[in-house]
Amino acid sequence: MTNRRWSENGTDDMTGPDYSGARGSNAGDDFHELWCLRQALTLLDPAANLKAMTLEGFTAEDETGASGAALDGVDCAMYYGKIEGGVTVRSATAVDIVQFKYSSANPETPWTIARLVHNKAAHKKNNSVVRRLADAFNWVKQQRGGSPKDIRVRLVSNQPESKELADLLASRGTAPDWAKVREATGLIEDEFQQFVSAFTLSKSESRLGLNEAVLQQVSRWTEGDSTHLRNRLLDFIHGKTLPESKKDPITRDGLLA
Repeated sequence: MTNRRWSENGTDDMTGPDYSGARGSNAGDDFHELWCLRQALTLLDPAANLKAMTLEGFTAEDETGASGAALDGVDCAMYYGKIEGGVTVRSATAVDIVQFKYSSANPETPWTIARLVHNKAAHKKNNSVVRRLADAFNWVKQQRGGSPKDIRVRLVSNQPESKELADLLASRGTAPDWAKVREATGLIEDEFQQFVSAFTLSKSESRLGLNEAVLQQVSRWTEGDSTHLRNRLLDFIHGKTLPESKKDPITRDGLLA
C-alpha cells in the first residue's frame, strides 16, 4: 500500500479521471486503509466486542506453520470477544475474514458469479476471489476445532451484488451455478454449505465517504486540526501493512498510544 495525505475535503493528491495503473491501485489502497481505520476506531469503545485487528493476514502466532493458500485472501482479520492467552483465531469468540475489492472507475459494476470464480492464473493454482476466501475459511475452521461457528467471511466492496449472486447464496444448493461455484472453492458439499452460510458481500461507501465519516468521528475528539489527527491515525494503520510490523495486531492500547 502507498500511504498518502488527504485534504480536509477528502480529496487526495491525484486529479483527473485516469484510474489505470498506479492511480487505480492507490485508490484501492486508500479504501483499504480508511475502511480499516473506521473499524479500528471501534476499539476505543470499552464496550465494543471487537478486540483486535490485523492487516494483510493474521497474527504472527496464527500464521506459524500456516500455508500460503490460507493467507492469500486475507486483507484484514478481526478478532472478537474476551481474548486470553494471545490474539489468535482459536482464542477469539468470533473471527471475521475480510477481503477488499474497490473500483474507482466502475463503482456500479456488480459482482457476478463469473467474477467471483474467475481464475487469473490459468493452468496454475486457482487464485479466484472465492477460492482464496474459501481456503482462508477452511483454515480458520480447522484452527477452531473444525467448527464453522462464529466465523464470518466478508467480501467488502464499493460495487453491488448482482441478483444472480444473491439468488445463488440464498438457494442453499438449488441454483444452476451452485456446483460451478462449489468446484471453484475446492470444498466438498458440506464444507461449501458452511462457507456460503458464513459469506457476505458487504457494500461499502466510497473511499471519500469513508474519509468523511472518519473525519467526523475524529473531530469530536479534538478542538484542533482533525485532518492532522486523521493523518496520524492513517500512518498508524499504514504501518501495520509493512513487513516489519504487519503481523502485530491493532488493539485499543496501541491505537490510543
